[in-house]
Amino acid sequence: MNKYQTIASTLSQLIDEGRYRDRLPTIRSLMTMFRASQSTINQALQLLIQANKIYNKPHSGYFIIPNHVEKMESHSVYDFSTASTSWTDFPMAHYVHCLEIAFKNEKEDLFTYGDVTGQTSLKQSFQSLLADQHIFAKTDQIVITSGTQQALHLLALMMKTNHDKILIEQPTYHQMVNLIERLDLNYATYGRHLEAFDMDAFEKVVQRTQLDYVYLMPRLHNPLGTTISEADKIKLIRLAHQYHFYMIEDDYLGDFEHHNAYKSLYELDDQQCVIYLKKLFENHVPWAKIRIRCTT
Repeated sequence: MNKYQTIASTLSQLIDEGRYRDRLPTIRSLMTMFRASQSTINQALQLLIQANKIYNKPHSGYFIIPNHVEKMESHSVYDFSTASTSWTDFPMAHYVHCLEIAFKNEKEDLFTYGDVTGQTSLKQSFQSLLADQHIFAKTDQIVITSGTQQALHLLALMMKTNHDKILIEQPTYHQMVNLIERLDLNYATYGRHLEAFDMDAFEKVVQRTQLDYVYLMPRLHNPLGTTISEADKIKLIRLAHQYHFYMIEDDYLGDFEHHNAYKSLYELDDQQCVIYLKKLFENHVPWAKIRIRCTT
C-alpha cells in the first residue's frame, strides 16, 4: 500500500471514530502529522473525496460529510399551510456539494437528453429501496416524476383522452380536486369520514357508477389522517377485480409510519389493478419520488 493510501485509511478511521467532526486539519498540519509531502497529502485527500468522506471548499479547507441524518432543530410553532420544504432547514451546503460532484463526474452528460424511459441505474436503486418495503416491481414498471402532482397529471391526461371516469373521496387531496376541475374530468365522489371506512356505501357508489379509476389514500389520509384496515383493503381489492377498475394508491406519507405489518393495496393485489404512488424519504434523499404504474 502506498503512503498516501495509508494516510487516507488512517484519516477515514479517525473520521469514523469521531476524531474529526466538522473539518480536517490544514494541509500543513497533516504534512507535519504524517511526515509527508504536500503532494502525498493531496493524493490522500482526493481518495477521501472519491470515497464521499470529505469535500473541499476552495480557500476554506476540507470538511467532513456527515454519515447520518442530522436532527432537526425543534421549534415551538410549525407551519402546515404549505407542503414546501423550508429553505432555512434545507441542507444547502451538502446539496451544493452533491451538485459539484455531479458536474465533475458527469460533465456534458448533464446537458443531454437521457433515455426516454428513464435512467436504468436510478430505477434499479429505487427498485431496491421499494423491495425493502415489500413493494416489488420491475424497472420497466417504475416511472419517476418530479412530484405527486405531475404523476397525477399524467394519469388525468390518460383519463381525459380515453373519456374515463374516476371516483374520488371527499375530502381528499386538494390538488387532485383542482386537477379534475381544470381538466374537466368525468368523476364521482364518495364521502370518507373519521370513523371506519364504510365499505357498503362505497360499493353502492361503485355499483351505480361505471368507474375506470378510484383515487385513494389508504394510509394516513390527507386531510383526515386515518388508515384503512387490513380487512377493508382486501375488500377493496376484491371490488376492483369484480367491477374492473384501477385503484390509484397515494402512499405519500408511508415512510412516516414505521409499522412493518402494514400492507399496501399494491402488495395485496395479484392482478395488477393498483397504480402505486410514493414519495421517497430515504436517508439523505428527501423528496425523491417514485411512481409505479400497472401494465395493461
